[in-house]
Amino acid sequence: MAGGRKGKKGPRRAQPDLEAIGLVLLAAGIFVVGVVVPGLPTGQVGRGVREALIGRFGWGAFALPVPLLGVGGLFLLRRSPRWWPRMVAGYLLFIAGAWGVLVAVAAQDTGRYGQQLRAALTGAWGALAVVPALFVASVGIDLIVGATPTRLTRSFLRALVRAVRGGGKGLLAARRRAKERAAFRADVALTRRALQELDRDLQALSTLYPGSAELDRWRQEVRTSIKRLAAGTAPDVDLKDARADLKAWQSAVKDFARDRAGEMVALLAAEGARAPEIDDGFADGTVPARERSFDAWSRELKGVLDDPVPGHAPAARALDRIRKTLALDLTGLLERHRRVVRERDLDQRSLKGMSPRQLARASADHGRRLQAYARIEADAEALHRDAAWLEPWRGLAMRLDELRAAYPDAAEVGELDATLAAELDASGVAELAKLEGWHRAVDAVFARAEA
Repeated sequence: MAGGRKGKKGPRRAQPDLEAIGLVLLAAGIFVVGVVVPGLPTGQVGRGVREALIGRFGWGAFALPVPLLGVGGLFLLRRSPRWWPRMVAGYLLFIAGAWGVLVAVAAQDTGRYGQQLRAALTGAWGALAVVPALFVASVGIDLIVGATPTRLTRSFLRALVRAVRGGGKGLLAARRRAKERAAFRADVALTRRALQELDRDLQALSTLYPGSAELDRWRQEVRTSIKRLAAGTAPDVDLKDARADLKAWQSAVKDFARDRAGEMVALLAAEGARAPEIDDGFADGTVPARERSFDAWSRELKGVLDDPVPGHAPAARALDRIRKTLALDLTGLLERHRRVVRERDLDQRSLKGMSPRQLARASADHGRRLQAYARIEADAEALHRDAAWLEPWRGLAMRLDELRAAYPDAAEVGELDATLAAELDASGVAELAKLEGWHRAVDAVFARAEA
């Protein structure tokens, strides 16, 4: 009995009829295909079902027949592989995710349900809804290919992290290279600007030392360095060479400028207007004319011209007007001289720290001042001569005054005085050269008045 019990088999579980189930699923899939494909004659019921499916799900309805046809075909062939549930689940998740993405980007193609969902997700939330939809679709793909769920998502995230990390490193490297290039270009620009300033200094020195072959050679080398550094494309070695040359040239230019400044000190110290070397006849005679300074001469002449012409006759008043004119000319001449001396003093005080270009301007100013001194000396000599001519007329004015006092009723005396006054007013200083003739005229009138 025991052996009989061991040989007994338990009741077998009933196996489903795969062919029947497959036929039903296949028929349902064909029906859904006939319903959703427009243009097929499905009658009033088919149109109602089509409107219900497509109206609610949009293009998502076209994905519904695929699992029915696929699984139905397998069952009809009496095949039930273990992977078909996973495949169907993956397909449905993929379609759901794709439908969610379509809701975010083209809600009008996802039916009423999709449009209502899109309306609920307004603003930024609508765009962010793509993220869970893509995740659901990726899980579906994982199930379809037999991979672990979320494997595709994890692989994508790892690749994204690597890309972001690599991009960050690349950006940092690019930023570092850009900073290095910018710093190099700035150094090139500064060196070029310094070379251009040096070229201008050398040009200024060329005006101070015309014909200097050394300065010409330096200028040519400086211009060659500027061309090599043009547009900031020079290699680093050219920049280093240019900086070294620049330092040497600047030192040499500084030495040239210092030497020229020493020469200018002596030249400016020797500047000045010389007093007229004329025996005037009215100086005190203690200092020879050629040894008198310009300031001493001007003080002596000012003292002479400040002394009014004596007398009240018309001729005496006309002579005094000439004296005042000469005094005014002397004041203007002294002001011109003071202005030129003031410019010289300013240059003397700033000679020590002058650049080559400033030295060139100072040298040009020195030349202009020498010309100004020459004009001042010429005008001083003419003024001195006129003042010397004026002095003897003081005696003539006194004689006329005495003659008028002695012979107040002599018409000829009054006419002579008036005529002399008119000639002095008309001719001015030029009339002073005719002193002898007027002396003879006064002597003649005096003789006739006594007779």
